[in-house]
Amino acid sequence: MYALGASAAGLGMMGLAHPANAKIVYTPAHVIIGHGGFSGYAIDLNHDGIADFALGTSHNSCTSECGAGLSAFVMGGNGIEGKKATSTNNASYAFALHPKARIGPRAPFGGNGPEHRDVMLGIFSLGGSRKVSGDWNNVNGRYLGFKFSIDSKTHYGWARLNVRDHGHYITATLTGYAYETIPNQPILAGATKGPEYDSGEQPHLEAFTAPAPELPNLGLLAMGSPGLHIWRREESNLSQT
Repeated sequence: MYALGASAAGLGMMGLAHPANAKIVYTPAHVIIGHGGFSGYAIDLNHDGIADFALGTSHNSCTSECGAGLSAFVMGGNGIEGKKATSTNNASYAFALHPKARIGPRAPFGGNGPEHRDVMLGIFSLGGSRKVSGDWNNVNGRYLGFKFSIDSKTHYGWARLNVRDHGHYITATLTGYAYETIPNQPILAGATKGPEYDSGEQPHLEAFTAPAPELPNLGLLAMGSPGLHIWRREESNLSQT
């Protein structure tokens, strides 16, 4: 996924940002990630040529078992709004925020680090059994919440996506992203100009109702059926602890 950083500057300019003196810098986009499109896409929120986050899909050949995933990856010490998961691969679950959800210093961020991954959607099926994990199954106009650094100062932003579960593979359409140019200033999901944030706390309307099954990481999915067997064994071991 880090190789995607090399293409961030060019791909990120598919939509032109609003003037640099605007409080919120918004970049419209129409990028399909997944089957028939990019399998991974780097997001450079402030167009400085450095990837801040990346989105990636994966699926196996479904020879005996089917697995597919959509994940958000953190570059550097940035963060994605979400919640921690009990995991052996440093994953957490990314919130699918509703419009006008407040993204800022009080928001929960699942974790950070150069190898951090946030699960958005995972699908696993075997025979007549099917498991779906994550909050991004067949959603329109939902938002990833970001925190990232510019000149060692923390800024907040969002990316808007539509996600489709096609059974054995997943597609996500990135339709725009934005960030607040003032350090430590909150931003509302979907805001393209400011000030548009409320001084009060906005509820984070995630739809998690129960612990979701752990999503196999991209490396295991790339292995196909053997990798999924490893994931199932890890999941079984976790359930017994």
